[in-house]
Amino acid sequence: FRRVLFRSMLAERNRRGTTILFITHDIEMVLRYSRRSVVISGGQIRLDMPTAGLHQYLDQLDTAGILIPDQFELLQALDLHTTLTSTHELGDLIIAAQGD
Repeated sequence: FRRVLFRSMLAERNRRGTTILFITHDIEMVLRYSRRSVVISGGQIRLDMPTAGLHQYLDQLDTAGILIPDQFELLQALDLHTTLTSTHELGDLIIAAQGD
């Protein structure tokens, strides 16, 4: 119940434009609720960028010990160079790529 409540609160704050700093290893949550991401590894900032572009830096994510989501690997395998702001966009990207 707490996780659902927390995610609901994040979604509401996100809609309002409120800045919230939260620390997580849950990349799916980051994709869903964050516009900007900072990846820290070994006490160093490795990435500081819009979340939508994280999939372009798989090596840095892997080096930081972040489990690479399947959708990121799929974008790379399909050679799709685009932004991804949610997992819901992935289906549309795949369908569009099939039309090429």
